[in-house]
Amino acid sequence: MSTPVTPATRNTLESPHAGTTKPKAGGWSKVLIGVLALLIGVIAGAAGFYLIALTPRSSLEHDIEAKTAEIESLEVQLDSLKGTIEQTSKLSPEHEAILKALLDTEEGILDEIIPLGTEVGGKWQVQSMDDVYFLGNDLLFIRMDDGHILAAALLRIHDAANPRNWRMLWSDYD
Repeated sequence: MSTPVTPATRNTLESPHAGTTKPKAGGWSKVLIGVLALLIGVIAGAAGFYLIALTPRSSLEHDIEAKTAEIESLEVQLDSLKGTIEQTSKLSPEHEAILKALLDTEEGILDEIIPLGTEVGGKWQVQSMDDVYFLGNDLLFIRMDDGHILAAALLRIHDAANPRNWRMLWSDYD
């Protein structure tokens, strides 16, 4: 007596067709689709991680470059201040009087002793101590401007206390 074939008994040992198993439909295509899905997922994940990692690093590199430039600028300013402090600490009372007269914008002594003229009513001014160079006991080189053009002058200082007795030896402007 043979057992009737039903969905529950199909492809079983009791089945009349026990020796011939029926292949499942789409076996290789399911494997291929699974592999492709896995491959696409790995590629998408890698791209996502790359983009996430790339964004903060470029921002961080930019921040580091900006801070490095700022540090270099501050180092230059610090070196300039060190030079000013060294120059100031070594000044004689005569040199201090000369600097005070040159840096005093109210007095306008440079307009009296340097006949270069000025642009549009400006006044010759020495901007800082860095623009004054003591070349010897009575020689002085200065850089100055009137707000519009730059100039330089070589002065002979006979009496540091009396700027009106100073003499211009040479001057020129841009």
